[in-house]
Amino acid sequence: MIDRAWHAGDGYRHLEGLFGQSYSHLKSRGEMLILLSSDTNVALFKEWATNVGFSWQQVANKSIGVETFMIFHLCK
Repeated sequence: MIDRAWHAGDGYRHLEGLFGQSYSHLKSRGEMLILLSSDTNVALFKEWATNVGFSWQQVANKSIGVETFMIFHLCK
């Protein structure tokens, strides 16, 4: 289980269901925030989120030199 926290599987397969499950648990107009690293395939996560119906907006970012952390706001 701890290994999944460091590596989400090939193609992030351990996280693929996150957006569909979150969407089904949220009430109408429900919101969530997600923090991603620039080392992540952000386009893939956006595709998963928008495919289930979330809107997707980057609301913040912070560079630490070797990578950038980005916060995205998702709304049902």
